[in-house]
Amino acid sequence: MSEKKNNRDFKQTLSLIGRGLKHLLLHNGWLKMIAILISVLLWAGLISQDDSITREKTFQNVKVTVNGQEALKGNGLIVTSDLDNIYVDFTAAVPQKQYEKAEASNYNVRLDLSRINETGLRDVQILKNNSSQFGNVISIKPESVTLEVETYKPRTIPVFAEFSDIEPEGWKYIPGECDPDVVHVSGPQRIVDEIFRAKCYVTADDVDWTSGHSNSTPVSFDFYKKNGEIIDKQFLSITSSNVPIDTIMVSYRVQAKKTFSTIDCANLTGKVAKGYEITGVTYSPETITILDSSEVLDNLEKLALEDTEIKVNGLKATKSFPLKVIKPSDESQITNDTITVTVEVAEAEEP
Repeated sequence: MSEKKNNRDFKQTLSLIGRGLKHLLLHNGWLKMIAILISVLLWAGLISQDDSITREKTFQNVKVTVNGQEALKGNGLIVTSDLDNIYVDFTAAVPQKQYEKAEASNYNVRLDLSRINETGLRDVQILKNNSSQFGNVISIKPESVTLEVETYKPRTIPVFAEFSDIEPEGWKYIPGECDPDVVHVSGPQRIVDEIFRAKCYVTADDVDWTSGHSNSTPVSFDFYKKNGEIIDKQFLSITSSNVPIDTIMVSYRVQAKKTFSTIDCANLTGKVAKGYEITGVTYSPETITILDSSEVLDNLEKLALEDTEIKVNGLKATKSFPLKVIKPSDESQITNDTITVTVEVAEAEEP
C-alpha cells in the first residue's frame, strides 16, 4: 500500500513540474528566452575579457631572426653555419581575447650572436619575448642550435682585369683600369688567407667593338688561390667604400687593326763586290700591325717607309739595313717602327 502511494506522489510531482514548465513557456516565454540568451552572451563576453583565461596556440615552421652579427665580427669571430634556414615550432598561452590576433612575430624568436666569445662548435640558445598582450611562450623546439664559429679576418685585395677571348678580325682590345682597383674582403680567416689574387676576365661579349672611343663595362670577378683554383665566396663579405659589390667596372678602348707584310718592301740597288753574290734577303719583322681609326686604315694599302732603297755596292759580307716606317697619322700605334733588312752575301761559286 505504501509503495503504491509513493508512485502516485512521484507522478503528481512530475505532473506539477510539467505544468510549471508549460506555464513558464506559455506566459511571456519569449521574454524569458531573450533573458537567457542575453545572460549567455554576457557570460561569454566576460570570459573573453578575462586575461587569466588563456588558450594554447601553436606556431609552426617559424623563421628565427639572427641578431648580433656585427658585434660578433667586432669580437673577431664569424659564424660559418647556415643562418638563413633556422626554423622552430613554439606554443604560446594566449589570452582568450587576443587568440585570433596573435602572430609568431609578436614573440620575436631570435638568436643573439653577440653572446658568442669562442671559436668551434657553440650551442646557442634560441631567445623569445613574452608579451603582456599576447601571452607567454610555454614551449619551443628546438630550444637551441649548434653553430660553427671561426676567426674573422679582413683584407684588402687588388683587382686585375684580363682580356681572355679572341678579338674580332680587324680590331684590337686595349685594356684600361679597374674601378675600384682594390676590394675589401672579410670572412673566415682560413678562407681569406687562401686568397692569392682577385681577377676579372673580359670576354668579347663584354666589349663594344663598334667604337674606337674609350668605354667601360661591368665584369664579375673571382678570388683565386695560388694554384689557380677559384675560392667559394659564400662566407665572404666584399665591399668597396663600405658598399657591397659583385662586379668591377673595367675601362678599355678598341681600335681598328691592320697587319701588313714587310717582305719585299726594300729595293736593292747596285752590285756586290766582284766574286761575291747575294744568297738571300730576310726581313724582320715579317709583319707589322698598325692601330688607328678605321677611316685611316681603310685607305692604307701598304706600309709607308722613309726610304726603300738599299745600296749593296761593293758588299763582301752579310749586312743589315734599317728601314724607318712612317706612321699613317699622329694617333697611329705600330708594333715596330723599324724594319731590319738583312742582305746575305757570300763568295760566288766557281763556274
